[in-house]
Amino acid sequence: HVRWYVIIDDDCLLFVENLSCFLSRLDPSQYWYIGGYSENIPAFQDLGSDMAYGGGGILVSDSVAELVAKWADVCIAKIKP
Repeated sequence: HVRWYVIIDDDCLLFVENLSCFLSRLDPSQYWYIGGYSENIPAFQDLGSDMAYGGGGILVSDSVAELVAKWADVCIAKIKP
């Protein structure tokens, strides 16, 4: 069973031991969405400040991933031209 999803750019260095230590203190059954803001000001202004961006990485707990999967079709339908 997957507990965490990690999304990082291909030019990022990931220290798995450090990440594992950090995640061991968090409960993946809770809603965790962890990441940094974009340095891309237009994207930040267009998409808002409550969203993590790729760059340095995004961590998502299994609970959040399940919630996103549940609503993915609805969200995609809203943004399709």
